[in-house]
Amino acid sequence: MIGFRPTRAHIVLSWPFFYIFSSSAPFNCWRSTISSDYQSWPITDKFDKIAFTLSADHYVLGVRVGSTFPERVDVTVTIKITHSDGVLIVTKTVQHRFPDWTSDPIYFDQAVLLSGGQQYIAASLVEAPYNVLLRKYKEGESTVQCSGLIVTFSTVSSAEFADSNGSNVLEGRVPALILRSPWQILSVPFIKHHRVSSLPTGSQWSGIPDGWEFKISLFYGSQLYFLPFRFWR
Repeated sequence: MIGFRPTRAHIVLSWPFFYIFSSSAPFNCWRSTISSDYQSWPITDKFDKIAFTLSADHYVLGVRVGSTFPERVDVTVTIKITHSDGVLIVTKTVQHRFPDWTSDPIYFDQAVLLSGGQQYIAASLVEAPYNVLLRKYKEGESTVQCSGLIVTFSTVSSAEFADSNGSNVLEGRVPALILRSPWQILSVPFIKHHRVSSLPTGSQWSGIPDGWEFKISLFYGSQLYFLPFRFWR
């Protein structure tokens, strides 16, 4: 229960309630923002992989993938998220053309909820009909904070590393995860404070007695929760 005590003794409630609808916005959680025109890798049939752990449950919507050299080449991009034990969680393959030398967001068909404290692997693979180079990101961070979420990145296990293109925490082609919080505010009642010498009467206004409560509705994923508030005089 969250409570607060007003500074004035006479408070009234405006009726009806007004509802505010909002949703948490997706955000890029970057482990590196430094790319180079000159530090590139040849295309291989191996995935670029980076392990990561979230400090709290969040949806993953996709990943950012480093560009090609030259740009504006038709390629096939595959992204995937697996659990550290090797179980595939979600994957997506698209035809793509990188417009510049940085990175592009690649999205899954739907958001997938990942559990805080569990280790996952984000991976990307770029296939081209002829030989091009793949730009890599460098000076990667092992721990970053994004919109209040702490994400810890690490090099994949030796077995996973042997079946990868050799990327690690410091450099690679997945510079950012695209995430979204599972919390969404559904509605908030609008409270109007009115200072009067005596409490009004009638159907338009009513006095708020001690212990009066209202609730904020919250969605967490597909679950609905209510956060109660209480007034004290």
